[in-house]
Amino acid sequence: MDMLSVQSLVCRRNGKTIFRDVSFSLKGGDMLIITGTNGSGKTSLLRQLAGLLPVSAGTIAWEGRPINDDMSAYRQCLQFVGHLEAVKAELTVRETLNYWRLLHGQEKPGDLTGCLSVFDLEGLIDQPVRRLSAGQKRRLGLSRLLLNPVPLWLLDEPGTSLDKDSAVKLVDAVNRHCANGGMVVVVTHHDIGLKPTQNFQLTRKASV
Repeated sequence: MDMLSVQSLVCRRNGKTIFRDVSFSLKGGDMLIITGTNGSGKTSLLRQLAGLLPVSAGTIAWEGRPINDDMSAYRQCLQFVGHLEAVKAELTVRETLNYWRLLHGQEKPGDLTGCLSVFDLEGLIDQPVRRLSAGQKRRLGLSRLLLNPVPLWLLDEPGTSLDKDSAVKLVDAVNRHCANGGMVVVVTHHDIGLKPTQNFQLTRKASV
């Protein structure tokens, strides 16, 4: 059974239709890359999939049920990494990761070794976020993917600010997630070496 099903999705903002008639489905192991010109609605689509933006028409279903039936439960099944890092400058890397862990329902701080090592953050764990470079902040943002095992990753321009070595680590992490039965939806302008099972090009639609 398809775990994520999108049927005839429409996005309208400020009275204008950004896109319409978007349909696709994903099952375990699938990776979808979404491309399109600026203004075609790529980030809006990803935010709809994350339950952060209302659906104007159409349906998004998770395991056969509309996500609005139990949005809280659905959000526990995904990790959304936007193009902004959503980090607090005054927190350290350790505090940031534990804060994200708490937001995802884990009541106590846990072992951070895995996500720190994958994105080369071990030496920065007690550094305040304000001291990190753009690339380090991006790696910190991506590290939340490894904090809690969830089936669906939604990534908006994940390669932004990453050097070549960090991009390779990201690709490896995405490939492992899919190999373990996870699903990934990626919005990107840049080829960072991902090998999707599906591609979708979003085209801006005229207002209706």
